[in-house]
Amino acid sequence: MGARRLVLVLSALLPLACCEPDAACESAAEPTVELGRLGEGDFELLSEGERVPISIAPQGGFGMAVRVRTTGLHAADDTRATVHVATEIDGASVGQYVLYQQALLCAGDSGSVSTVVVPLDPFVYTTNEQLQALVGLLATLIVDVVDANDVRGHGEAVVTLGAGE
Repeated sequence: MGARRLVLVLSALLPLACCEPDAACESAAEPTVELGRLGEGDFELLSEGERVPISIAPQGGFGMAVRVRTTGLHAADDTRATVHVATEIDGASVGQYVLYQQALLCAGDSGSVSTVVVPLDPFVYTTNEQLQALVGLLATLIVDVVDANDVRGHGEAVVTLGAGE
């Protein structure tokens, strides 16, 4: 009878002893957020001054679409994060918003936030002329990610604003 109980206890504990499900996407590294260019395949960092087109944002208004990669933050298939996105030109804010409950997915040994659009203020930039006046200007795209454990990562990229495609 004692051996039978031991087998039941051990079989109940076996799943706990297996592996840490999210260990590959969580690291002791300093939290970082990197901004990359759109596209399929491997993540490619935005280069200093790289042209990023102004496009129509899915929630309305306009902004610049980028890919986001994180390290040092908790990422998994069911993990959610708070993502703050902002755009600055000459040190002044020209658009920002917060994405709540944004998926922070595991992507190899780093985390991945689906494509985000770093915004332009929809109450300021409403006409084609206003948007055209931004083309060629340097802008700082800022993305801050707070994971489920309240760990924060910050990333930014200085880009040249381009005409939408």
